[in-house]
Amino acid sequence: MSNPSNTADYVATLFESPSADFQILGATTAGLVNSMHREDYIDVLRKHGLETIEADQWYPLQLSLDIYKDIYEKRENVGLDFVAIGKATVSAAPMPPEIQTIYQAMEFMNVITYASCRNYPPAWGFKIKNIPTSYKNGESLEIICNMPFPRDVVYGYVHGIANRFKPEDSICTVEIVDATGDNEPFPPKFRVTWYPEE
Repeated sequence: MSNPSNTADYVATLFESPSADFQILGATTAGLVNSMHREDYIDVLRKHGLETIEADQWYPLQLSLDIYKDIYEKRENVGLDFVAIGKATVSAAPMPPEIQTIYQAMEFMNVITYASCRNYPPAWGFKIKNIPTSYKNGESLEIICNMPFPRDVVYGYVHGIANRFKPEDSICTVEIVDATGDNEPFPPKFRVTWYPEE
């Protein structure tokens, strides 16, 4: 894991790597080739020579961002594809047995994120905090993703983690915060809420 001297006030820009030497492990982009929607954009993967990904190999971050951008520009209603990619990315992520809650899982995903990146800026990753909720016996988190991935990919990622680690017999929702109509603030912000079923 390495971390250059980039400024601590880094703010992600959609589809733009923070630096030319930023690299990510193949395991973190496996969702691109393992998604159930893969056939919808296989031509884009072929264009970039990435039909298969080696989990233990390092790849330029900009390569995966270019693939996301091409998928975004090429297809209509790409949101479902992106959500499926996000879910596929976390579905197989190994978690230590001591990880039992949504908050712990999100914190651990930051650990995985840092361990699977080279040359990332200090402010890279997820910012997570507990926030009040109006649900009786409920809990809620605010999550800001300061990484240049499409919002719907991150939504799938957060949704996958939340539903994997929500308490038994509970309802869990993931909302995109501050998005109205075509207004999609970036970096994206999410609210994860879970509460007991009545």
